[in-house]
Amino acid sequence: MGLKVCDEAVRQLSLLNTPVSVVAVVGRYRSGKSFLLNKLAGVVLKDSTDGGFQLGSTVQSQTKGIWVWPVSHPNDPHRTVILIDTEGLGDIEKGNKDHDCWIFVLSILLSSILIFNTQSTISHEGFEQLHFVSNMTDLVKTKVHSDPDEAGEDFSEFFPHLVVCVRDFSLRLEVNGKPLTADEFLEHCLTKRKPGKSRESREYNGLRENLESFFKKRKCFVLSPPELGDRTQELDQLADDELNEKFVEQLKALRDYVFTSARPKVVDGIALNGKAWVTLALEYTEALMSNAIPCIESSLTRMTKAVNEEAKKESINVYDTGMKSKLQRLPVSMEKVLECHERYMKEALTEFAKRCVLDKEKHYAREVNLFLERQLQEWTRKNESESELFCRDLLRVERRSRKEFLKAGGHKEFTAMINKIQKTYEATSNKGPKACEVMARFMEEVNLEEQEILKVDKTLTEMERKCRIQEADRRMAEEEKKAMQEKVNRLQASFDALTKQYEETVQILIEKLYEIGQETETHGMAFEMLQSDISNLQHRHPRNTENVPPPRTCNIM
Repeated sequence: MGLKVCDEAVRQLSLLNTPVSVVAVVGRYRSGKSFLLNKLAGVVLKDSTDGGFQLGSTVQSQTKGIWVWPVSHPNDPHRTVILIDTEGLGDIEKGNKDHDCWIFVLSILLSSILIFNTQSTISHEGFEQLHFVSNMTDLVKTKVHSDPDEAGEDFSEFFPHLVVCVRDFSLRLEVNGKPLTADEFLEHCLTKRKPGKSRESREYNGLRENLESFFKKRKCFVLSPPELGDRTQELDQLADDELNEKFVEQLKALRDYVFTSARPKVVDGIALNGKAWVTLALEYTEALMSNAIPCIESSLTRMTKAVNEEAKKESINVYDTGMKSKLQRLPVSMEKVLECHERYMKEALTEFAKRCVLDKEKHYAREVNLFLERQLQEWTRKNESESELFCRDLLRVERRSRKEFLKAGGHKEFTAMINKIQKTYEATSNKGPKACEVMARFMEEVNLEEQEILKVDKTLTEMERKCRIQEADRRMAEEEKKAMQEKVNRLQASFDALTKQYEETVQILIEKLYEIGQETETHGMAFEMLQSDISNLQHRHPRNTENVPPPRTCNIM
């Protein structure tokens, strides 16, 4: 029987938008892994409502497959710890010889900390339970294209922190009469070599060399027997004050260490949230079940694409929904469009940051920014179009044909009509950003008609005609200047809005990096790319117009 990721687990874990730290426990079956995890989580199974991993009291294995339990990080409310309880190694009831191998590989690939649970001491037999490590180069690939001679050399970059937990330890930590710490004892066991070139010696030495090479971060804890008296079968229901005091003290040291050291699960520089983590779990499981070798690089690429495409889709939906709800009726002022854009741009970027995983090049963050930039341009275009239609219709309402004024005294009537139209136009609100530009074009048409009317109006002297023409030219020039300044202001406002958008993106991504505990220096190149995008806006959005003073200077970054 193979492995399959439970649909309900996928649904629940996908809701975790915060960075996840992952602690997995592996070891021989019936060795107390579930009990240890419950103790790490501070759970006593007095009844079924307390949660936690279920324990058994017979020789039969209780845990089947891989069970996960998300708990809040005790020291960081912004982070979730996923505890992984695994089916015990070496269970004789397993029908598939590859089952232990699958469990072990998934535990390594998916965890931030891997706890190896062993009994009584660190022995050769105990290490033998980790014999899969010797074959890891045949079980896992880090890159799609790699030199076979270099296989395994970069495993330490992807493998978790190894914690060896020796249970029911009652011996003295001493070698050749010299007292040792638990960590020193672990290193002594790992560096011990068997002489000779026999197959047994090669396997013995090779396993220890691989453990040293693949797991660069190592720690060891020894735990005394937990129970006082003959209450072994009731361990899951015993509170700390009912357990061996030394065991409780040692367990607290282990718990403190695990939660202090359990940083977010990071794969190739990408910190994972619940959605990203469970997507990787699906990728790895599918590869194993199809008899393929899981490849970290290709799985990570597919995971990043899937998670970030969904994050992008949700952030776009936030922006679209907000803008459509607030800008149902156009035209509105340019300020109103930019105000709405700034509000829903921030909400969209926050939604994206909450759901995304940070790919090294920030490709998807740039895509979201480009979408928001184009949407601002599209809303601006639609608003300007509606503004132009509205303003043109408004100017037509009381306008009469010029032919009606081609008569004696016609200029006076024409001037009265134009003054009335202008007064009504100025008194009308919400004309939108094209108000001055449409009025400027209107006055240009009026100027041509007025000159024709003046020519046939015999009630005016030549001097009066010249004065009227000069006055009309002055009014037209004023309207053109207003229109030009209005256009420059719109361009400047758009430029400022887009600059602020990119700055907001950089800030939100930096905050996300600090939240997940990553150094921003590792993403410096990507942020430079985003800042370069800001500078490139200058080339796409002109900031000066002929015969109009340049607008105010805009500081970038």
